[in-house]
Amino acid sequence: MNEKRNHHYMPQFLLRRFADGHGRIHVFNKQYPDKGLYSTNPRNAFAKRDLYSSLNKDGTLDAGLEEFYGELEDKTAPLVEKIVSAALLGKQPNLNRRERYVWYNFTYHQHKRQPDRLDQVIEGEDFEARVARLIKVLERARGRALSKKESEAINSPETLQRMKQNCYVNVRGKGCEEIIRMLAQRGIAIAVIPNDKWSFIIGDYPHARMGATSDLHEATTELWMPIDTKVAVSPGGATKTETLISFTHCEQVRRINKVIYQQSNMVAGCARELVTSLARYDLKAKT
Repeated sequence: MNEKRNHHYMPQFLLRRFADGHGRIHVFNKQYPDKGLYSTNPRNAFAKRDLYSSLNKDGTLDAGLEEFYGELEDKTAPLVEKIVSAALLGKQPNLNRRERYVWYNFTYHQHKRQPDRLDQVIEGEDFEARVARLIKVLERARGRALSKKESEAINSPETLQRMKQNCYVNVRGKGCEEIIRMLAQRGIAIAVIPNDKWSFIIGDYPHARMGATSDLHEATTELWMPIDTKVAVSPGGATKTETLISFTHCEQVRRINKVIYQQSNMVAGCARELVTSLARYDLKAKT
């Protein structure tokens, strides 16, 4: 597949951090359970053709969103390396204001990148019915009904597919400074696994939300995102603070892994045994 059209919804720089000693990740996809657990190169997983490309009227593709994500990943990759390297040494990364903004922006956008993430919003109601309502609004604004030719052009399968794809792309690409500012009001908690036998997994729904409520304004709400087999990051603590947490109990790691597995369609890890332990019921179901 052409690399420029092979759009990763989990960045390759993150996937490589979950690879084994041979550079391969161990993957399970709930949507294709018959395929079972398999090992692959990070470039071959968590990707979909033209996922972030909008469609022009002439049928050409506009990969502007994929380019935006690429630029954001280029800024985030060295930041993740800084966080992980410091955390494994038991140190705080001491992120500056710009680095914090990059991290919060990356966290926000990563939350929306899963292929099925917006289905319940866009597909939750018949798409054609939404288009019909918008046509009524347009007709009222223009003071006349669409001509037969105009109506057929708008309701053609090609046009509807183009509008739907562009809707996905536009919603994903929108930023939200309000959410980013809200995240900035929290500090950064960094969890480290000291035990060589335990590891985090990565999933296409990458955050494990925990706490009494799901409200990130609440100090007790956690939003853990593994960024390495041994390190995960969450909003936590007072504004501008960095808190290192050592996960010395296996259940702390297992809890995050379970949440990510339960809500994701595709997961991966550095060890086949780890992913198998989480996917065992789905693997049994296929047999």
